Amino acid sequence: MTVQSIAEGQPVEIRFAGRDVQGVVDEIRWSPSFSNTHPEIVVDADGTTITTGQPNVRPR
Repeated sequence: MTVQSIAEGQPVEIRFAGRDVQGVVDEIRWSPSFSNTHPEIVVDADGTTITTGQPNVRPR
């Protein structure tokens, strides 16, 4: 499986609450720890802020 790079300002599609939602990456947060080495991606979807992991985000 190839994980594509995600950048701030990039249009994306995420799977949220059983639906595919389109939005724009607002921020990428990364606070590495021993048990969690993956970044959180903050997506602005029509004024709603959704925070998710990178495997749930697909570039549009």
